[in-house]
Amino acid sequence: MLLISDEIHKDIILFNNKYTSVLDFRSDYEKIVVCTSEAKTFNLCGIADSMVIVHNESIKNSMSNTFKKYNLGRTNALTRIALEAAYNDGKYWLNEVLKTVEENVKTIERELENSKIELIKFEGTYQVWLDFRKVFNDTKEMFNHITENSGIGLNAGHWFGREGALFMRINIATSNEKVTDAIKRIIKAVPEKV
Repeated sequence: MLLISDEIHKDIILFNNKYTSVLDFRSDYEKIVVCTSEAKTFNLCGIADSMVIVHNESIKNSMSNTFKKYNLGRTNALTRIALEAAYNDGKYWLNEVLKTVEENVKTIERELENSKIELIKFEGTYQVWLDFRKVFNDTKEMFNHITENSGIGLNAGHWFGREGALFMRINIATSNEKVTDAIKRIIKAVPEKV
């Protein structure tokens, strides 16, 4: 079986947690492919670049042939310069992002203390999952009610699989003022009677 690991959020690790790549287990299992990019870490989504890390020669050759067949795997001058600048000079940026996201998590935790909404504990990334199971029984009703009454753009959890039903995801990679406003509006949108 081929194990493909999406490690695009590998650098957004919060509150002194540690990141472990699936590549750490390549000596135990060789059919591993890691897909990653610096797009999330350095806000470089517009440069459209990503990487695949493969140690198994057979898998590497197969992927290389597919990339050649569809003319994939080429980069451009802007991408190279952006990645080089990010790797060489991006430490300050990343540290500030991590501080901002951690501050936003703490704000959400404080705001939700007396709410029926629960924050799902996580160790990294800036995609926060909110649990609405104490508030709603129907996913569609939850999504429509909260988004319409809060005016906040959330992702319905069921978009990521049925296990996500009655959860919603919010991106908190922004200022603390915006996150505070957003979470207060979401809380205010919760119906009083459940």
